[in-house]
Amino acid sequence: MYILALDTSNKLQISLLKNDIIIDSISLERSFFILEKSNMSDIILSYISDIIKKQNISIKDIGFIAIINGAGYFTGLRISIVIAKILKLSLNIPVFSFSSSYIQYKEVKPQIKDGDLVVVALDIGKS
Repeated sequence: MYILALDTSNKLQISLLKNDIIIDSISLERSFFILEKSNMSDIILSYISDIIKKQNISIKDIGFIAIINGAGYFTGLRISIVIAKILKLSLNIPVFSFSSSYIQYKEVKPQIKDGDLVVVALDIGKS
């Protein structure tokens, strides 16, 4: 089963996973959109399409969508949420959302001893 993962909280990150392994990914920093004078919402669907075509699969091969629901830039978060909901309705597949704090915690969890406290701090680009 393929998983489409979208993270638009701080930058644009689109990943396609198969059997929990990333098989293709696109990552663009926020500065890209400023330099190119384009909006994330204008190009995200074309990047999703590019990944699917590159892997020679159909959009119908995606079993579910994973998105980051915060913390991050409000507009960026709403872009991935809307796209995920549209795909959910059109393909009849589930959408799972995760906080970026949870993802970071899962990355360091193997190094944490039982009973230790963890604080996750995120730099979302604001002063």
